[in-house]
Amino acid sequence: MDESTETIEVREAGGTARLGKAVTVAGIIAVALLVIGGVLIYSALQEQAGTRLHAVYLIAALMPLGGALCAMLAVVASARRRARALLRIGEDISLPFQRTSFPAAELERMQFYSLEPGQNFLALIPRGVRVSTLDEAQQYSVRLPEQANLGPRELEEKLRERFPEVPIDHLGHVRAEG
Repeated sequence: MDESTETIEVREAGGTARLGKAVTVAGIIAVALLVIGGVLIYSALQEQAGTRLHAVYLIAALMPLGGALCAMLAVVASARRRARALLRIGEDISLPFQRTSFPAAELERMQFYSLEPGQNFLALIPRGVRVSTLDEAQQYSVRLPEQANLGPRELEEKLRERFPEVPIDHLGHVRAEG
């Protein structure tokens, strides 16, 4: 193995445009819900405290305000998810979404495959692990985003440089069992 110190990371690159649209939509929804909540709170303040209508307005105001909070939390969660690396290769190979990590020196085989058009995967199989089904391969596979910071060919080039002795298989379209 080439002892290169460069860390190879695969992450979604084109997410900023889609995230910008999501922020805009979530912002519009949040503003609309805040206006509705504000109107309901204003209506509650117009009613005498302790009356049933006052309580109904206050409870009704909580719903759109909660919706606005949920919209903003969804945008934050989406931004965090897009910023996370899907694959990190340094001294260790880490697939964060699969919660799989193993030393890079144990890498035995790499396999590119697809399930459906636009669903390309890379499986990084460590030494001693036998994979005979697609379900078993999922633990060691990462889905390559359509718009990643590294395209499949560029990623393969970097992997060949980093691991020249490890075979790379191109399996093509793989059908799921079932």
